[in-house]
Amino acid sequence: MIFFLNRTNRDLNRFFVTLKSGDLTTSLTASPKKTMREGLQKIVNEILESIQQVKIEKESHYQYLQQVVEHVDVGLISFESNGKIDLLNRAFKTMFKVPYIKYTRNLNAIHPEFEKTLSTIQSGQHRMMVVPVEENILHLVLRATEFKLHNKEIKLVSVQNIQAELDEKELTSWQKLIRVLTHEIMNSVSPISSLATTLTRMFRKNSRTVEVSELSSNQVEDTARGLEIIGTRSKGLLEFVKQYRKVNLLPNPVLTSVSVLKILSHIQMMYTEDLLKKRISFQSKVIPEDLCLHADEQMIEQVLINLMNNAMFAIEETENPFIKLKAFMNKDHQPILQITDNGSGIAEEIQESIFVPFFTTRKNGSGIGLSLSRQIMHLHGGTITVQSTPEKETTFNLLFKQEAGIEK
Repeated sequence: MIFFLNRTNRDLNRFFVTLKSGDLTTSLTASPKKTMREGLQKIVNEILESIQQVKIEKESHYQYLQQVVEHVDVGLISFESNGKIDLLNRAFKTMFKVPYIKYTRNLNAIHPEFEKTLSTIQSGQHRMMVVPVEENILHLVLRATEFKLHNKEIKLVSVQNIQAELDEKELTSWQKLIRVLTHEIMNSVSPISSLATTLTRMFRKNSRTVEVSELSSNQVEDTARGLEIIGTRSKGLLEFVKQYRKVNLLPNPVLTSVSVLKILSHIQMMYTEDLLKKRISFQSKVIPEDLCLHADEQMIEQVLINLMNNAMFAIEETENPFIKLKAFMNKDHQPILQITDNGSGIAEEIQESIFVPFFTTRKNGSGIGLSLSRQIMHLHGGTITVQSTPEKETTFNLLFKQEAGIEK
C-alpha cells in the first residue's frame, strides 16, 4: 500500500523534474492495469504534450522573426543599458562592414559620434547624421524605441542609409531647376539674338557697312525700337539674376518667441482694404489664442504674405471667394499654420513643381515666392506642404517641428 501511494508521488516528482529540465519528450508509462493512477498519467501526458506544442510554436515564431529581422534592408541594433548588444542584423553588419560586435563602445572604431548618438537618442526621437565608412559616406536616419524585457532595459535603434534617396531628390531638383532656368533665359535671349541679327542685316550689305545716308526713316525708327526691346529684355534678364540671388542669399533667422495671434492680425490688417474691395470672405482663428512660435517674425510674415498673394490671385474669378487662416497644435504639440482658399487650385501633376525656383503658372509671376517660403520654413526646421482639389479648395500647411509655446 505504501509502495503504491509513493508511486504516485514519484510520478508527480518526475513530472515536475521534467518541467524544470525542459525535456518534454518524457512521458509517464501507462499502467498495464486500470487503476486510479491511469487518470493521473493521462492528465500529466496531456499537459506535457501541450507544453511541448507551445514550445515548438514559440521556437517557430522566434525563427520567423529572425528571418524577418535578417531580411529587412534597414539596419537594426538593440542593446542593454550597459551597452551590451543583444541584436545586430545582417543589414547593419553590411552597412558598417563589421562581422559582429559585443558592445556599443566597439562602434567607436567606426565613428565616435555614432556610438554617442546611439547612447543618447531617446525613444520616439529620430536623428540624422553623416558617417564615413571606408571609402563611402553614409547619410543616416536613426530612430529609437525603448522597452523592458526580463527586467532589462532594452533600446532598439533602426539605422537607414538614405543616400540613394537624397541623390535622387537632388538630381530631380537640379533637373527641374535647370529646366526652369533654361526656359527663362531662352525667353530673354532669343528675342535679343533675333533682333541683333535683324539690325545687323540692316546695317551690313554685301559685306560692307551701310552709310547713314542710305538708311530710310523707317529703318532708323526700327533700329531705335529694336534697341529699346534689347534693353528691356536685358533688364529683364538682370532682374531674373537678382531674383535668383535672393533665393540663394537668405539670412539666418533671428529666433524669438512670437505670438501667432499677433502675426495673423498683422496679415489681416495688410489685406483689409483688398478683401473689402474684392468682397472676399476672410476668417482667422488661433487655437489656443496664446499660441507662440520660436521663429523670426519678419520671415514668417513674409511666408504668409506670399501665400496670401497666391490665394488672392487664385480666387480672382471665383464666386463667393473665401480665405481662411488657422493656427493650432497637432497631436505631437507642434504648431501648424494653415491658409485655405476656394480658388482655381493646383493640378496634381505640378504640385511638387510649384516649390522649384522660378516655376510659375502666373503670366507676370516671378516664381520665387513659394521657393523662398520653403527655404524660410527649412531654416526654421519646419516644412511647407500643399493639398489641393482644383476648383474646390487649396490648403497650404506650415508645420513647425518644435514644441508649441504658450504666452505667459
